[in-house]
Amino acid sequence: MNEAEHAMLDALFTLSPAGLHMLDTELRVVRINTATSAMQGGPVRAPAANSANTPAEFSRAPGNHVAPGIAASASTSS
Repeated sequence: MNEAEHAMLDALFTLSPAGLHMLDTELRVVRINTATSAMQGGPVRAPAANSANTPAEFSRAPGNHVAPGIAASASTSS
């Protein structure tokens, strides 16, 4: 990723009113944006660079309603 692309991604994560989560290739949360905290009702612990948090582990929402869709989408991506 070049410097301009990195700056655009930082701006997106800083300014977006929607909660954003960036996942690695093993579907672990590696980055969240500031809107995520507000959506989950307070401060959210930012994932460590080497964390193993899945979306279900990271979210305060009950159940594992997101992970199956993410996994299905990832398996069909090229």
